[in-house]
Amino acid sequence: MTIEELSARLERVERANRRMRALGAAALLVLAGLVTAGFANSTWRDVKHDRIEIVDKQGKTRIRLSADDDGSPWIVLSDIHGGTGVSLSVSPDKTPFLKLSGPADIGSAILMVGKDADPKLLLSGSKFTDESAALSLGSQGPGLRISAGKGKGSASVSALGGDPALLVFDKDGRIRSVVGSAQIKTDRPKVFETTEPSSVVLFDKDGKVLERLPR
Repeated sequence: MTIEELSARLERVERANRRMRALGAAALLVLAGLVTAGFANSTWRDVKHDRIEIVDKQGKTRIRLSADDDGSPWIVLSDIHGGTGVSLSVSPDKTPFLKLSGPADIGSAILMVGKDADPKLLLSGSKFTDESAALSLGSQGPGLRISAGKGKGSASVSALGGDPALLVFDKDGRIRSVVGSAQIKTDRPKVFETTEPSSVVLFDKDGKVLERLPR
């Protein structure tokens, strides 16, 4: 599951959570009726539901346990104002993830382990700035990428294949400079040259080398 797919899923869950807050008081009354009907004298060992909500004294949903139609289990904890604070789930492709959300529009953190067993941490700023940082540890090595937001530049630090490098991207996602090991096209098709870790390479918008040190 990609970060974009995960973010979309979380947004759908948060919208559902906001809708269900309006039904919190009714859920509390139903639960009270069940207890009166006989739950008080029985065990909870075999209780089965596809959705359970716990509300506070004001009738606001604070904890929700549910299972989506696609089989994804969810535990959602809400703050006193009804905003989603913590979300824990496992996606249909067996990707477990945990999302921590700050107050509205402030920021969030997502920790996930993909089906390839690569752990990832995504930090997102305010939706108005769209700043983000992503840390991952894959089979090829660790990597860190930071972004100033949509339509702006970004940078990454990686050690893929054991070759450390700092890469700077323009607003269109094209590599414009590399400090460290870089892949440079040669005159032969599909053949690349790997520069030394002490190299600096500058590229134009078409990917052609503008400058290279050492020469």
